[in-house]
Amino acid sequence: MPEKIRLISISAGIRRGVLSGLVMMASAACAASPLELEQGFTHPPDSARPWVWAHWLHGNVDEAAITHQLEAIKRVGLGGVTMFDVAQPGIPAGPCKYLDAEWQKMFAFEIAEAKRIGLEVMTQNGPGYSGNGGPWITPELGSQKLVESSLRLKGGRKFSGKLPQPQANGGFYRDVAVLAVSESPAQAKLRIEDFDMKRLVWLNYIRWKGTRSAPLDASLPAELCIPREHVLDLTSAMADDGSISWNAPEGEWTLFRFGHTWTGQKTLPATPEGEGPECDKLDKRGIRSHFDHVMKRMVELAGPEAGKTFHTFFLDSWEAGGQNWTERMPEEFKHRRGYDIIPFLPILAGRVIGDLQTTERFLYDLRQTVSELVVENFWAEIRRLCHSAGMRLAVQPYITTGNDMDAANFADEPMGEFWSHPFQPNDYRLTIKAASSAANLNGHRIVGVEAFTASETERWLSHPASLKALGDQMFCLGGNRFQIHRFAMQKFPQLKPGMTMGKWGQHYDSTQTWWEWTKPWHDYLARCQFMLRQGPVVTDVLALLPEEPLHRFDPKAISGYDFDACGPDTFRKIQMIDGKPGIPGGPVYSLITVDHLGTMTTGRLSKLRDLVKAGAVLLGEPPKVTPGLEGMPQADLELKELAREIWGDQGESDRRFGKGRVFRGIKPEQALARLGIQADFAGPKGISWIHRRSKGADIYFLASSSKQPVNATCEFRIAGKQAQRWDPETGKILQLPIEASGNMSRATIPFAPEGSMFVVFLDEGAAVAAAASVEDSLTNRSGDSLQLDGPWKLDFPTDSGIPKSIELGKLICWSKHPDPAVRHFSGTATYSRTFDLPHAKPPLVLDLGRVEVMARVKINGVDLGILWRNPYRIDISSAVKSGRNEIEIDVVNLWANRMIGDASLADDCPGDRDVKGILVKWPHWVLEGKSSPTGRRSFATFPLWNQKAPLQTSGLLGPVTLSGAGSKDS
Repeated sequence: MPEKIRLISISAGIRRGVLSGLVMMASAACAASPLELEQGFTHPPDSARPWVWAHWLHGNVDEAAITHQLEAIKRVGLGGVTMFDVAQPGIPAGPCKYLDAEWQKMFAFEIAEAKRIGLEVMTQNGPGYSGNGGPWITPELGSQKLVESSLRLKGGRKFSGKLPQPQANGGFYRDVAVLAVSESPAQAKLRIEDFDMKRLVWLNYIRWKGTRSAPLDASLPAELCIPREHVLDLTSAMADDGSISWNAPEGEWTLFRFGHTWTGQKTLPATPEGEGPECDKLDKRGIRSHFDHVMKRMVELAGPEAGKTFHTFFLDSWEAGGQNWTERMPEEFKHRRGYDIIPFLPILAGRVIGDLQTTERFLYDLRQTVSELVVENFWAEIRRLCHSAGMRLAVQPYITTGNDMDAANFADEPMGEFWSHPFQPNDYRLTIKAASSAANLNGHRIVGVEAFTASETERWLSHPASLKALGDQMFCLGGNRFQIHRFAMQKFPQLKPGMTMGKWGQHYDSTQTWWEWTKPWHDYLARCQFMLRQGPVVTDVLALLPEEPLHRFDPKAISGYDFDACGPDTFRKIQMIDGKPGIPGGPVYSLITVDHLGTMTTGRLSKLRDLVKAGAVLLGEPPKVTPGLEGMPQADLELKELAREIWGDQGESDRRFGKGRVFRGIKPEQALARLGIQADFAGPKGISWIHRRSKGADIYFLASSSKQPVNATCEFRIAGKQAQRWDPETGKILQLPIEASGNMSRATIPFAPEGSMFVVFLDEGAAVAAAASVEDSLTNRSGDSLQLDGPWKLDFPTDSGIPKSIELGKLICWSKHPDPAVRHFSGTATYSRTFDLPHAKPPLVLDLGRVEVMARVKINGVDLGILWRNPYRIDISSAVKSGRNEIEIDVVNLWANRMIGDASLADDCPGDRDVKGILVKWPHWVLEGKSSPTGRRSFATFPLWNQKAPLQTSGLLGPVTLSGAGSKDS
């Protein structure tokens, strides 16, 4: 048991403060008036700012580090942190042991510092990433699975003996049943396809792969199937010690002793003090025990800031393995499915009982029962526990051991994720659309996103400009609170880039070369996120997902229209609202699409029938059979009759039924067109979009994937409103001329390379102040052009080992310079020179050409700001003067070149790294706060570069040009 410190209980006053904080957050999500919209766009509130996942790495944290790191986060315009405590390769243990007195002191201090600094906090609900447990969860309360032992014997004689006990993980085992199965050797060897997934048995990490029932026409030869009457229940004949006496009938028999034990799934990647069993997700006792030991303690440590500064618990993507049993499974299964599970247990040992379809139907019923139990006893219960403590719950509800979309209904902030440098072919972007759908259907405005996650291919090569276009695509999928993965809480200030989370994550740390240059990028994200929380997403289609509990989210985009994906539980809430199906107080839909795997329950099909009769429009194919054994064979007969009633006998592609219509064999876009519903948005290929409707405004976010400037002609399903172009990079609001045609508006919109823009349609009389013209001086330049060639003076920092000034006759890449110190330099260097302007008449635009990777411009000592992406172009009219002018351009590059150069120097950690170069022990000079004894200027706990790697392009490459006035080079 970890050492405890005295904790403060939650008082009624604290609870009132907590609930007040929740109300304020809910109010912040409400739609803004046009004036509020303008104010929030030009000066986004802190609540709209992006976050980082801020990791404590194996207890390497102290008060000084917490203060320094949180201040660094706030300084660059971030709004909050999600706290994790993880163990990863390359991070030797630090002084804080999970949940001990020092750890609790640091946790309370971080909340207090976040309050002082002005940051919001949420935290993973336990150790590691998958942290619904630990050593405080006994194996009895851990996740459970069915296990069995077997004994082959010949019949026609009496058997007396002791049945071997099945495996007992963690020393825990409890009997369930004893069954005798008359089977041949061939029947005993048979395994069905995808067996482990179908019976929910796997350990660790993410299983993107779902499953489905066997093909509906699949079968097996009868001799490979075990008749149901060949399964005998001998449970009552076994004594407590496992011994049994039985007169076996003639034939070949297998005696099965079934029981349940802990799955063996532990929290991960947790420190030793946090490593222990994942709790039973099918029994409320599991999460209650974990909540009382960990989550409640965190709330108490936060004191009056619980529910305010510290307001949310977070559950990361499901990495807790599969689970197919719990103590009350037989009773729950009988109650929910209407038949006894015990005679079918040999299926979970790999046998085919009855026939293949019977076996597959039973496995579906097992998955469905587990899904219902995990929704009720884990997802619903953990949210109830959070709310009882005045806290919110954020969840990445996917890749679970049940129906993901049903789980998503219990997230106050549903979350998705995406990877900037994928390490496998899984398309995690779809999780953002799933989270957005769950938010839209449940009335939530914030959709969290684990953003820009990466593997070892990232290795300090990313920067804001390289991330923007991908981030814009995720905004178009519905995400609106980026939490960048990841930020390592650096304990040792002399180490740069310092501690990493192994090979995982974007190296988005305060030790990045460009960290202090990121505020304009974070301002951009904040403007986007503020706008993309206004009102609900406008969707035309309700995409009904299959009922298979382990179906993984994979609906396809609908050209010109948006959709919400709907799981089984949410579909039960759908009703007719003013002639259309929808959620009371929420979205309504013009079309329901139904996706299935050939199977559907009669309950779902009955509801679809009733909705269409009342006026809904349905697109999809009729199902063939029901998925489970419940109610068979009458259930299949009822399903066929319902399908005939809805789709008819003639296979029509467009059929009237009741007040509604039924389409089949066409795309959703075609169905909507037949209904006379025009596309919500139409534009050239490469323009992504999302549409939200707020109070008095329709808000479209558009993003170009082209690396070249684009003038895009776009059409919007909006009429009778004024249009404006809101630029999230600059905060400027510009007029946008439109052509109206019927209920559509058309406009030509200029996009910078990989540019993005909000098009805001405001009600008549509600328009906010805008520039008089769509023309932009940065992209429409006139007048003479001056190219600033060499010579340039280039200054490096005094501690770089490079002479203070280098003269360049022309601009070159640093990695091409003859001096190795310049070639391997990483950091910020300053270019300077003078130039003459005979007539300094605005507009005057400076274009830096190519920059690797960011620049800051000063003219005559006036700081004109940071240029963080292409085009590296800025209006300098306010700073230049007629005559001689001085220009300074600070340029920052990436870490790679320094790390490549350092790899050729003597090792500064002899004996402290393993054979792969991964740190296993803190060097003495690190612990003493000293710099590298061998002259290395970089240090990372996990090696990702070697001396043979090619150097990265760096510096100001130009050409640097000044446009807009007659000028003369000096």
